Amino acid sequence: MDTEEETPLDLPDDTPEEITTVERLRARIEAGTLAHCTVRDLDLSGIDLRGADLAHGRFVGVDFSHARFQEADLAGAVFRACRLDQADLTGAALDEADLALDADGRGSSLLGARFEGASLWRARFEGAVLSRAVLDEAVLDEASMIECALVGASLRDASLTGARMLLCACPEAVFDGAELTGADLSGSNLTCASLRDVDLSQTVLAGVNLTDAVVGTDD
Repeated sequence: MDTEEETPLDLPDDTPEEITTVERLRARIEAGTLAHCTVRDLDLSGIDLRGADLAHGRFVGVDFSHARFQEADLAGAVFRACRLDQADLTGAALDEADLALDADGRGSSLLGARFEGASLWRARFEGAVLSRAVLDEAVLDEASMIECALVGASLRDASLTGARMLLCACPEAVFDGAELTGADLSGSNLTCASLRDVDLSQTVLAGVNLTDAVVGTDD
């Protein structure tokens, strides 16, 4: 009986080019795009990818710590076993990106970044700056977001089941319609935040500041 082989790390197998050297990577960047390529097992810590077109690229085992991604297009990109700690993704587009399972974005700057519909299950964003980021309909189940800055961030209809959001700064953040079952927001600041149509009955809210927050169900 025929058996179907599994693609390693659940990555699609239709990638037109695989990049495994820094030299080839730089050549592709100079050509203007990395879209639809797979970049594998490279140390790219500190690399400058500001404004680069990386849409739908696949990144496996890549060290992007301290990298510069400001205003880069990462929409639909897939990250597996990658480091993004201390990376700067200010204003980057990561709509529909897949950073599930093991993305390490600790201490990264994601100011104003877009993650609409992104898969961030179990991602690590401890100490990251996500202020004014757009995470509408993103999947952040079991993500670790301890001490994140989420000032003015939008998390409309996001799934945050079991997420760890202790000591987060979330003034004026919008959680309307979000799923927060089992999430832990202990010690977080949600002043002036909006939590319309959010069930908080199974959310840990010990020490949370909800001053002037909007909580309830719209009629």
